[in-house]
Amino acid sequence: MAFLLPGILYKRKVCKFNGLSIGSLGARLRGYRERTGLRQIDIARTLAVDEATIVNWEHGKTEPEPRHILRLTLLLGEDFRPEARTIWEQLRRYREG
Repeated sequence: MAFLLPGILYKRKVCKFNGLSIGSLGARLRGYRERTGLRQIDIARTLAVDEATIVNWEHGKTEPEPRHILRLTLLLGEDFRPEARTIWEQLRRYREG
């Protein structure tokens, strides 16, 4: 069974976000956390998850659920959405910020 969200294909244990493996988000999260000097508990509070969840993401033991992807990418300051090609996609992107 596959779940479709804007830019996300979440299918059983395989999760891709705009062609990017979600496992690499854990590595990016850890790098961000180390660069900014934040602790895992700080990130967990920001994302409204348990500290153990952050540990598991960083070590690749589990993957973020689709409901956490948006907050995670906003925290990292990266936009993993596909390029807006039509005027309607550009308008939506503008409205979303």
